[in-house]
Amino acid sequence: MSDAHNSYTIVILPQPTAKGYQFCIAKRTAKQLGGALIGAAAMLLLLGLHYVVMLGKSQELQTLKSQSTVQQQELTRYGALVTDLQGQLDRLREFDIKLRVMTNLNPPPDTGEPGVGGTEAAVSASEIGTDMEASLVTLQAEAARQQASFNELTEALRGRMAQWASTPSIRPVRGWLSSGFGKRQSPFTGTIVTHKGIDLATYMGTPVVSPADGRVESIGHDSSLGNLVVVNHGYGLKTLYGHLSKSYVRPGQRVRRGDVIAAVGNTGLSTGSHLHYEIHVNGQAVDPLRYIIE
Repeated sequence: MSDAHNSYTIVILPQPTAKGYQFCIAKRTAKQLGGALIGAAAMLLLLGLHYVVMLGKSQELQTLKSQSTVQQQELTRYGALVTDLQGQLDRLREFDIKLRVMTNLNPPPDTGEPGVGGTEAAVSASEIGTDMEASLVTLQAEAARQQASFNELTEALRGRMAQWASTPSIRPVRGWLSSGFGKRQSPFTGTIVTHKGIDLATYMGTPVVSPADGRVESIGHDSSLGNLVVVNHGYGLKTLYGHLSKSYVRPGQRVRRGDVIAAVGNTGLSTGSHLHYEIHVNGQAVDPLRYIIE
């Protein structure tokens, strides 16, 4: 076989008028080069496809990484929120205990669980993923217990407020103390007697007010105390006002602290215009000065 049939002649013309360059290449060699070029092209195509796939995975990884960062931030924020709520519940529990001491109520029942909030109960972001549900259940149970405790306190305080409103605490009249509670020499007989109240000297007709909420029990006249009014405040408490010039209330009438019930006078055994004021606790006369807190 001649060389012309076993080779290819390749002519290269740099310019149309320039002298050409030619060279011969064996057909076998040309086939090998062609195969190599096809293989190289296929390799480049595969590399390109691989690059595209890897680029997509890289973007997907970046997206997942961003989502993970957002989720981590959410977990951290949730952890801070849980810790803050636990701290608030701790403060409410302390306030609950103080109120119970003030109102003489029993302490809240012990749940048997360690105290939440503070450093010991702080929940880290890494723990929240697995402890999220448990933390919520604990908070809900503590909040429910605290609500029940405050409901009990509300009822107790409502009762205490009614009692405080019915406890004498202000002066029934503006004046000066002319005679105290207890043993004294009678200005009429000169003998030592027990003075069951206090005398507050003031001008004739000065308004007399109720020192607490109550109900007018009686209005009458006594040979020693003159015109008088008795107010029943409940809870074993009664007040008496003597030597009045007139009364402005009627038996059975409800009065509140500060309501005008009478006027200062000089009736009965009296050396001048003044108010005789008594407080009785469970039928026993006590010093009214102990009940004046203004």
